[in-house]
Amino acid sequence: MARKVIGIAGGFRQVADEHTDEFYLNSEYFDGVESIGAVPLLLPPVNHEETLEAALDRMDGLILSGGPDTPPWRYGQAARAETHPVHPRRDLFDQRLIQAALKRRMPILGICHGCQLLNVYFGGTLIQHLPTAHHHQRTGRPRLRHIVNISHGTRLASILGTGPLEVNSSHHQAVDQTATGIRISAISDDGVIEAIEPLDDLPVIGVQWHPEEMLDSPQQMKLFCWLADARSPKCG
Repeated sequence: MARKVIGIAGGFRQVADEHTDEFYLNSEYFDGVESIGAVPLLLPPVNHEETLEAALDRMDGLILSGGPDTPPWRYGQAARAETHPVHPRRDLFDQRLIQAALKRRMPILGICHGCQLLNVYFGGTLIQHLPTAHHHQRTGRPRLRHIVNISHGTRLASILGTGPLEVNSSHHQAVDQTATGIRISAISDDGVIEAIEPLDDLPVIGVQWHPEEMLDSPQQMKLFCWLADARSPKCG
């Protein structure tokens, strides 16, 4: 049986004091995909539509990885001082990538920035900067862990179960108003939206935490298994 292929959209940034840009991605993303028997395909922000479509032809699922902030102009706001938008090339590529993947009804897992990106893509807004009292902003490794509550009747609940779930956290932005047709599928005890998904049957999930950094958790691994529809010892 052919192994499933999961595309991972990575980061893109200008190299300080150099006249060049670089593509980057934390290794946990492709380690997680490989650990369930799937093949990771790294997706830099290519320029040509034909290149993007050729990559999608080889893919069975898509991960939108973490990173800096979605440009606030995309949801009708001016940028705050604390907002640090992604590189314009990545921003444009991510929009094209989501559009093309949705047209194919390809499963999409948005992680952290990827979750926020999905909400904005569908027409929602973001909290540009959480109050400093929120625990979600802690940076560094290992990330702070806390509890979220998964909503009954959601796609996320069918994958991870309902009730409290321990997740990790490192973000200064969050989903504010959900887009039309998007529902909240998990929320933290302090009211921060932690996961979203479409109300219809589009195979799309956005989570605010980083499951790729919790690969020792069988429950978190189920998100990768869902994405790849994988059959491996780690998927049960």
